[in-house]
Amino acid sequence: MYWLMSDKEMFVEVTKILRSRRIFDGLLWNYSVHHKDENALREVLQKHAEVQWILGTFFECGLIKCSEKSTGFRHLDYFPLVNSRAHRLGDE
Repeated sequence: MYWLMSDKEMFVEVTKILRSRRIFDGLLWNYSVHHKDENALREVLQKHAEVQWILGTFFECGLIKCSEKSTGFRHLDYFPLVNSRAHRLGDE
């Protein structure tokens, strides 16, 4: 069936049917790049976590918006970096 996806009308109809049935086939949706279909390309980018990881946590454009939740980013604050001693050292 993939060889039929080079036709844009066929691609649009097939993706429309698959969307209505909530079926996502990554290889089929990759034809969105060939047809310059922004909606389908947006779906591809949102499904692939590694793309979001490569782009970074705070990346945002018209096609994709990466956030802390989608990339699994956790900001850890180590302050102070060196803890003070719990016991006195020497006479002071």
